[in-house]
Amino acid sequence: GTNDAKRWQWPKLHGEYEGDYGALISVFKRMPSKPAIFLMRPPPLYRDGVYGMLQVAVNSDLQRLVPKVAKDNGLAPPIDLFGLFQGECPIASGTPGHAPNATDVVCDWVGANGADGCHPNNEGYGRLAELVWQLITRSAARSSL
Repeated sequence: GTNDAKRWQWPKLHGEYEGDYGALISVFKRMPSKPAIFLMRPPPLYRDGVYGMLQVAVNSDLQRLVPKVAKDNGLAPPIDLFGLFQGECPIASGTPGHAPNATDVVCDWVGANGADGCHPNNEGYGRLAELVWQLITRSAARSSL
């Protein structure tokens, strides 16, 4: 996830991301309880360097890799938290074709009145939880048919 996007980790370890994520998924797939597995595209990083994270890693690399990991492991497309936040607080910085931006991009769903740059506030977490709940319950209803 986004903690993998730290500037001291991502440049060295990004090549291992898909394999490590796939190995983690395989652990869950082998469990006798057969849990449902849902991946999520992380929300945008609104300020490059906040909490040591690389905006390009979160807003481009992970947005490309998470759906690929889901597909490669036979899972449903990931829950799109990036798209959810983009609908409320669009950001181009760090996305394909756009340079990272270390200045604040204020979002009313992000902590510290938008200045946190990373962590959702109560409104953002509420919207995130609502989307996740809707998609998981919809998936559960389909699998029980």
